[in-house]
Amino acid sequence: MTDREQEILEIVKTNPMITQEALAQILGIQRSSVAVHISNLIKKGKIKGKGYIVCEEAYVVVVGGCNMDISGKPINKMILHDSNIGQVQTSTGGVGRNIAENLSRLGISVKMISAVGNDEFGTMILSELNALKVDTTGIMVHQSQPTSTYLAVSDETGDMHVAISQMNIVDEISVAYVNEFHHTIENAGCLVIDTNLKQEVLQYILNKYAHKKIFVDTVSTAKAIKVKGLLDKIYFLKPNLMEAELFSEYPLDPSNLVPFLKALPVKKVVISLGGEGVIGRDEKEIVKIESPRTEIVNTTGAGDAFMAGMIFSEIKQMPFHESIKFAASCATHNIEQQETVSKALNESIINNLIKERM
Repeated sequence: MTDREQEILEIVKTNPMITQEALAQILGIQRSSVAVHISNLIKKGKIKGKGYIVCEEAYVVVVGGCNMDISGKPINKMILHDSNIGQVQTSTGGVGRNIAENLSRLGISVKMISAVGNDEFGTMILSELNALKVDTTGIMVHQSQPTSTYLAVSDETGDMHVAISQMNIVDEISVAYVNEFHHTIENAGCLVIDTNLKQEVLQYILNKYAHKKIFVDTVSTAKAIKVKGLLDKIYFLKPNLMEAELFSEYPLDPSNLVPFLKALPVKKVVISLGGEGVIGRDEKEIVKIESPRTEIVNTTGAGDAFMAGMIFSEIKQMPFHESIKFAASCATHNIEQQETVSKALNESIINNLIKERM
């Protein structure tokens, strides 16, 4: 775009019904010149013509949890009821936040609706998301509730010994709060929710926006049950095998997995089979792929990377089987990193991984 076209675009964003005569007066140019610039903006796909409706970049709205993860591990054998010399690490996390970061690193525009506390952890989460160019205007800064925090202590082998989760602030994401962002949600290319949200909020979103492409991360078996009666409102569901059995109400194995997938009343579904890969279906085909060969460094966050890969593929209108390959490669890349969300993630890296291993 030329500087003049950019100037006109900014004006019509704030006043889509402005006349060409008014634009000419504001800019101090002839109306005929304005007409030429408007015509060029239409040809370039920046506005849709009459009424000057601006063509916004496709974006994804994520509604879910943000939290701070704190993990500790002793150097030597753990001694209970005593102080242990070891290592303590902190990192930003939360299923919704992780998906948002992955999407941003893949080049997708993201707007997030969540809640953090007015504290150091909340400031850190917002700062990181803003640096990633994630739109955080939908993230509430609560004045009394602390930022959601997950504290885990592992033994000397790395196995989790005990954990404490403080996620009360997620309940502050109410139906009324979500409704404040109706316009943002309504105009999104895709909507992503995680089941950390209260059941009434999940029900509200899934019912009100059932016409949208809603991607649901089930998070855990304890939380997946919240959406059991709302499956027909979901566009894409990503459970693991244990979570899928909550919806089937009977054990799943290779003999009944395909019939279960076909009967599930969602548009698209992918079930993680752990080390055996994934199996999924859309409205046309069943797809099963093996896990790509990989050296496991950290499995935490792999599911969030997979979800981001599926959403990316949907925005890019990739065929279903290609979408699963891309998503599985996102998860594989993540597993090979120390971080919960790979700082090296980008579209080029994933495409190269697909060529090398899929």
